[in-house]
Amino acid sequence: MTDLGKYFEGKNVGLALGVGGARGAAHLGVMRALRSHGISVSHICGCSSGSLFGAICASGNVETAEKWFDNLTWWKAANMFFEFRIPWGGGWLKGSGIERMVREIIPQKTFAELPTKLCLLAADIYTGEQVHIGDGDLMTAVKASCAVPALFKPVKFGDRWLIDGGIMNALPVTACREMGADVVIGVDVNLGRSYRKTVTPKSRPSIGAVFNYGCRLIENAWTNAGLQLDKPEILIQPPVRHISRCRVRILRFAIKAGELEANRELERFAEAHG
Repeated sequence: MTDLGKYFEGKNVGLALGVGGARGAAHLGVMRALRSHGISVSHICGCSSGSLFGAICASGNVETAEKWFDNLTWWKAANMFFEFRIPWGGGWLKGSGIERMVREIIPQKTFAELPTKLCLLAADIYTGEQVHIGDGDLMTAVKASCAVPALFKPVKFGDRWLIDGGIMNALPVTACREMGADVVIGVDVNLGRSYRKTVTPKSRPSIGAVFNYGCRLIENAWTNAGLQLDKPEILIQPPVRHISRCRVRILRFAIKAGELEANRELERFAEAHG
């Protein structure tokens, strides 16, 4: 295992975590790999599921999160999303399940309490502005950045109504640089390899499949566009492209896949800059 800590010494290392739903669990594995290579991250920027896992990484509770996922059962996972509510207020889910999970893993309540500087991206549903949140209540920011349109209710933030930050920015590399990062490590969980062969189904897709794959197409397009404009110094793309549903064993796989792919990319970077 190479020690890249000396290479990055004196530099602000930023971690840009992109959208991806359950695939975002790979971000935890990447953080584990960075520590094993002696890389200290000073800035983290996340959007959508990247904001959830970014908050965990910034809190310093990656191990706690991994244990939480190890003990996650199907029933516990289902309860996170089963909120039997009439969809008043702009969405089916209020996000109570995600809030419970975050409170079990992250003890800090505000950005100021975090040991690592964190910025989460959301979008103003009325103005179309990209909103960067880096202070105040941490839970409100996470819920806003993860508020998938129509699925989760928009989140009130000051005089704004905010939704999923991935609508505007699927991989926040530039936003991470704007925080003050000298070197950015980007983690994309959308465009990497897949361990499964893609098969086109013969039947008409269900409404759930249309929503799921429609979101994936948007995420892929925005990720590609972002990488064309601003590519990170190190790009890590774990092989989790095949993950489309939140299954317990898939989360554990995603974490390990993130760690292994990060190790490969960091070793390549070390050889190229040796």
